[in-house]
Amino acid sequence: MQDHHKPLLAEMMGYHSKWSNAIALFAQMNWGVKVLALEPPFFLGEQQGKRLTFEAIILDDFQGDIAITINANTEYLCLVFANKPGANLVLLRTKDVYKIVSRPFEIQEIVPHIRLKETVEISHERDSL
Repeated sequence: MQDHHKPLLAEMMGYHSKWSNAIALFAQMNWGVKVLALEPPFFLGEQQGKRLTFEAIILDDFQGDIAITINANTEYLCLVFANKPGANLVLLRTKDVYKIVSRPFEIQEIVPHIRLKETVEISHERDSL
């Protein structure tokens, strides 16, 4: 693993979320990202020979002010708005949106920075996807 990823991966320890693991699987199946490591809410992937770090956050609501805490050392931020109809997963470059999402923000503020939009369905029945 490249040295610049080691501090990030050390910080990731202690988080637990099967949802971010599911997003990593989604990225592998749909975006061609080879998942190399899972450390929720983060995952390390490789695409076209380049290693990429992702942070995946599942949010209950997409309306009003959204407050999240993210790691600025990841390359990509993947937000999933669980109750939003239609395209509810957005992929953003962390460096493009860090200043916006580091404070309470509204979804309209990140729209110009969306790199990719997808639709995923989350079922809370028996806490499964």
